[in-house]
Amino acid sequence: MATLKSYQKIPFKPRFAIGSVSPIKYFALCMALEELGVKYPEWLIGVVKAASGVNEQPFGPEETTHGARNRALAACQHFPKLTGLGIENGVIEKDGQFYDVGIVVVRMPDGTEFIEETEALLLPTEAVEKARWIGFNTITVGKVLSRQHPGWRADDPHIHLVGCSRISFLVPAIVRAIERANRYGVECDINVIFGPPKPSGLPRV
Repeated sequence: MATLKSYQKIPFKPRFAIGSVSPIKYFALCMALEELGVKYPEWLIGVVKAASGVNEQPFGPEETTHGARNRALAACQHFPKLTGLGIENGVIEKDGQFYDVGIVVVRMPDGTEFIEETEALLLPTEAVEKARWIGFNTITVGKVLSRQHPGWRADDPHIHLVGCSRISFLVPAIVRAIERANRYGVECDINVIFGPPKPSGLPRV
């Protein structure tokens, strides 16, 4: 699979813009496109360093969605004619337990948004409360867990908690959002996600 560095060198106009330089988010988008049947190098991605505009550790669905929206908007502002993607993971409290949930926002060039969320990952309550005590504005639950368990990835606690990467949580949500956005684009004749049809046939989901 192409690396972030080599991918940015490809001299074609991208069809997507992602509001993050996180390799996890980038490769999750790549894998989602492959799952939709679009093979490299038929898809291209613009990468934008974007601030979420929320706490280092978003808490609650509203703050998490706001962060994802800000990232998608920043991507669209940098690449005005492209479809923007924003991803933000946050902590959601339910029935006294805490879960990590990723919010995916696909923003079309006309401003229409499609929002999906990932499967929830149960988090250790102690780690969440520790992050809250330190301050959600300065530290994530993932960073707390990496301090408690040397060798753990702060940006991917999923792989240590359940044995599969955060990427595998993000991909299905990205696929669903892109499917919805592409249907809308086809209907409104503003589809820029997969570009014009080719003889071989790109998926029109």
